[in-house]
Amino acid sequence: METTRIGPEVGMADTMDVRREELAARLKALGHPARLHIVELIHERGGEICVCEFAPRLGLSQPTISHHLKVLREAGLIESRQEGTWVYHTIRRAAVSELLDAVGSWSRAVEVEAESASACCAPGAAEPAEEAGLGSPAVS
Repeated sequence: METTRIGPEVGMADTMDVRREELAARLKALGHPARLHIVELIHERGGEICVCEFAPRLGLSQPTISHHLKVLREAGLIESRQEGTWVYHTIRRAAVSELLDAVGSWSRAVEVEAESASACCAPGAAEPAEEAGLGSPAVS
């Protein structure tokens, strides 16, 4: 017997899962100091930088830099174009904007939730274990 999910949430859930995966990949890509530095360097150079400029500024080997660029590219954060023997890298502004929008929405959601928190969730409210007379376990 085949089970079929009904309702608009099916397509929305799939779309949200894909968006979460993309967001996670982008956050993970930015989770390394060298990759953050690469993005900063691209930004500082006006949005585009030649690959030859990374090594002296990052203090990393070319294979390591290539690896970090690949991670950023696969996460959709940068684009690369070849001109002759040189490769130039640019930030994908739309991807960064989406990332900032997502993180910004968390901040706004926290503010709204804080305003509408119920008494059990409000700061200073007793923990359920305390209300039940169970107390907190002793720390030794």
